[in-house]
Amino acid sequence: VLLRNQNGEGWTEVQSLAVHIFVQTLDLDELATILLEDELAIPTHPFETLIVAHLLSASHDEMDWKLARSARKKALQVVQSTEVPPSVNQDEHKLLLLLEGRIEESVSKLELTGTLPKKGILAVNQIVNALSSGGSHLVDEKHLNTSLNHWKRAK
Repeated sequence: VLLRNQNGEGWTEVQSLAVHIFVQTLDLDELATILLEDELAIPTHPFETLIVAHLLSASHDEMDWKLARSARKKALQVVQSTEVPPSVNQDEHKLLLLLEGRIEESVSKLELTGTLPKKGILAVNQIVNALSSGGSHLVDEKHLNTSLNHWKRAK
């Protein structure tokens, strides 16, 4: 992070490692700083960019939201041709599919019982119901926060 803040030459060499660590710890603020402010980082880390775009806290300012929306569009252009990185586990990938509207594919493969406690699974079920056909397509922030908090503990 210090290298990034100082625009150090070594930053490009350790950026991927930093992204991996911040995904593992779900440090969305640091991920947003890395991915939303660097045009080259988005196509390099499209899955991680999608995580930030979907889970960025409502406490961020409007400019971050605009950057996240723009970054999401760029990430979607390359994500299909990119392999899922080791920092994004299978359940996280399935949740990304869910958040991107690929309900059938994500739900049919979603097996969270070994990863999340009951409250986390209930929160994910609420998200699935909201995003499914016939759902409101609006996800309550409480359910996102609950699933995110349980995800952090599960890692």
